Amino acid sequence: FSQQPTAAVAGVSIAPAVTVTGLDAGSNPVPNVVVTLSVVTGPLDATLNDASATTNASGVATFTGLSATVAGTYTIRATSGAVQSAASNSFVISPAAAAALAMRTQPTGGTAGGQVTPTVQVEARDQFGNLATGYTDQVQLDVATGPVGGSLSNNSTSAVGGIATFTGMTVSTAGVYTLAASATGLLG
Repeated sequence: FSQQPTAAVAGVSIAPAVTVTGLDAGSNPVPNVVVTLSVVTGPLDATLNDASATTNASGVATFTGLSATVAGTYTIRATSGAVQSAASNSFVISPAAAAALAMRTQPTGGTAGGQVTPTVQVEARDQFGNLATGYTDQVQLDVATGPVGGSLSNNSTSAVGGIATFTGMTVSTAGVYTLAASATGLLG
């Protein structure tokens, strides 16, 4: 690797652009060969976007659009049939900004006036489904469907590390409920 990959945000091209110099067995630059990057270590289901480039006259392949959408720590390998393979240093892909909310821990029960169990958690996710660990805004749970007059208390909290934990949330009336999470600017 002439230019090692550096930390980036999910879905955003790694900058500066990763470059690989293709060398033959005698360590001479090899022009006009396709070099492909692949994940050696990283999150499950991780793939690279724009991970193929052709070496120029100086034997350098430039990966200007290289990106990944799954947050985590990666090591990648450059390979081509005509050149020696090489592994990169490790680098981190961070989650993008929060885009949606999803239930992390579903409620399974409770009694009228009593605490909902287990403690409900809602997570903020980026557009790729990664936990948006930087999200700290207020999240609210409301009754989507339930008994007439049914309501929640202790149903608004700030997220910590992208997770809103509704400790002590109670329901007012016995019955079957469906809850809806909401936060300003996010899909629930």
